[in-house]
Order: sequence, then C-alpha cells, then structure tokens
Amino acid sequence: MGILLNVDIYASETNQAGGFYPGDVVDGMITLQTDENVKARGVRFEAIGECDIHWTYTTSSGTGKRRRTTTHHCYGHETYLNHVEYVAGGINGDMMYPPGTYQLPFR
Repeated sequence: MGILLNVDIYASETNQAGGFYPGDVVDGMITLQTDENVKARGVRFEAIGECDIHWTYTTSSGTGKRRRTTTHHCYGHETYLNHVEYVAGGINGDMMYPPGTYQLPFR
C-alpha cells in the first residue's frame, strides 16, 4: 500500500464577486504525487456547496411588570451544489499508480 505525498486541487477562477453563479462551469485539475505504488479503486472528486443561516428577532408583549420579551430563532439551510465525479477509475475499479506525479482534470 503506497503513500500519497501530495494532493493539490486547483479550480477555475471565480467571478469578480469571488464565487460562482448557478450554471457556471467549475473545472480544474487534481495533482497527485506518490513515491511508491499506490493501489486504489479510483480517484473521486466531491464538490459540495451549501449554506446554513441562523438569525433571531425579539417580540414583546404586556406592560409594566407583566412585560415579556421573547427571542425567536430562525434557521435555514440550502444546498447549492452536490456533485460527485470519478476522475480516474471507479467504484469497482482496480488501479495501480506507480511512483510519480499525476494530473487528473475535472469539470
């Protein structure tokens, strides 16, 4: 069983706002480096983009000593991207990576 010395992931440039918009294509390169044989079923790239948000607001009711303030908590979650792609091999693959550097593109 070999050891990966280095794994680098480079993605395409983002837009001017520093992110991506729906429909944008994200591509890049995964570079693997090993100094001995590495056996693997494949190389899988997972890209996940999601947002979790929490905010509060308060309401008050009553007057004087009977005045009560309640804090309401609101939560939200949205998944923008959930993409899995094998860039080499697959779930049933049987690959051997001899020592060296490998560049695997994704899109």
